[in-house]
Amino acid sequence: MNILVTGTPGTGKTTLCQRLSEQLHLNYLHFGSFARNIPVLQDLWNEQMQCYDLDDEAENMIMDEMEPLMEQGRCIVEHHDARPFPERWFGLVILLRSSTEQLFDRLSSRQYSQEKVQENIQAEIFNICKEQAEESYSPSIILELQSNTLDDFNSNVDLIQQWLSSHQFQ
Repeated sequence: MNILVTGTPGTGKTTLCQRLSEQLHLNYLHFGSFARNIPVLQDLWNEQMQCYDLDDEAENMIMDEMEPLMEQGRCIVEHHDARPFPERWFGLVILLRSSTEQLFDRLSSRQYSQEKVQENIQAEIFNICKEQAEESYSPSIILELQSNTLDDFNSNVDLIQQWLSSHQFQ
């Protein structure tokens, strides 16, 4: 079984993935890191938005790189977009949500441009990541969690471990 952690930038995906990978001995895969390691994709870097503008072909190249690891199982994958992945890859999809106030503070502290901050806050308001997850995966494997505080984080780790245990994650 593999796990996908998705949500608007700033919801705590990286922190959650790092904790779960340590506690559950999972291989942590950050989608963006694969893009950085494929030389032909470097021309797709958007300097203003500080991200890659990936088309379907670029996403497929990344998926090809990820496939052998995913087939081995016990991976936790981080990406804000749940759509590009084959449904068969994941037994659990964790959707992190945060208040717009938290997102504003977190994204501003990263020194993102105001345009990027506003784009991500609007994505959260309009449920973009939620819609993408629901379009791509069965509701029975989507676990939607609030991620605003340290208490939320600790509670989320416990809830995820309980979910995995009850679904016999191996």
